[in-house]
Amino acid sequence: NGYKQKNMWFWQRSVSPHMLELVKSLNKFGSQVTVVAETMLTSDRIDQGWSLPSLAGVNLELVDSHERANELVHSAPVGSKHFCSGIRDNGLVGVAQDLLAKRNMDQWVVMETVDDAGLKGLLKRKVYANLFRKKLSSIQGVLAIGHSTSAWLHDLGVPRQSVFPFAYFLPKPGSFVAETDEESRRFRFLFVGQLIERKRLDSLIKALGSLIPAKFELAVVGSGPDEEGLESLARRILGNRLDWIGKLGMDHVANEMARADCLVLPSRHDGWGAVCLLYTSDAADDLA
Repeated sequence: NGYKQKNMWFWQRSVSPHMLELVKSLNKFGSQVTVVAETMLTSDRIDQGWSLPSLAGVNLELVDSHERANELVHSAPVGSKHFCSGIRDNGLVGVAQDLLAKRNMDQWVVMETVDDAGLKGLLKRKVYANLFRKKLSSIQGVLAIGHSTSAWLHDLGVPRQSVFPFAYFLPKPGSFVAETDEESRRFRFLFVGQLIERKRLDSLIKALGSLIPAKFELAVVGSGPDEEGLESLARRILGNRLDWIGKLGMDHVANEMARADCLVLPSRHDGWGAVCLLYTSDAADDLA
């Protein structure tokens, strides 16, 4: 409620469908909202079936140069609030963060947990700790997305009072098609996500294949570079207990979730499992 009637800016690498419901809700409750991004949806999001809702009432600015970022920062009115995605390797968002700091503008960092496993992870932690030491004086706080992000930031030296648990917000799902013949149907597991190594669909397939033959099936929604190999593995191990759906528009994913008994998210690392939000209906409005 404290953010009503504010001038609010969201700086992103690409327009995030994970945040647009929040943006639209803020606009609905009276905030003047500007979304600044380098691109619209990225190609991998499009390949996954993602789409953007209507941005009616939201000011969208696409930025393609340092000069344009500078123009937009200096066009923002005094008292506006700025929410910037990430703090490292974030392209022109990082340029905007430095410019906002020079103007002493109210800015926040929005970020997920970083995958910091192994030796590379140790180096990442040192890099992030150094970045926050340098930039904490110019930001009001960090909106931490994911259950472990707050603790991760605390470990890096970010003060607890500067970290605020946060979330992503997806569109309200439409109507669902429910199963009616409960006696004849099989228990339905569902995987939704990119078909890449990090998502560990192969582990799920092998785990289900080790079960004593039972009345279950696995439905797979998604696409990606590992699709051919994963589908071949799944058909070999699960046979007729597999429903390989493939790429599906995000408007239809909630329908598949309604048909499933168990959604499985077996990823090795996810800053935020956005697919788990597809049944969330009013979170963005409630927050606004």
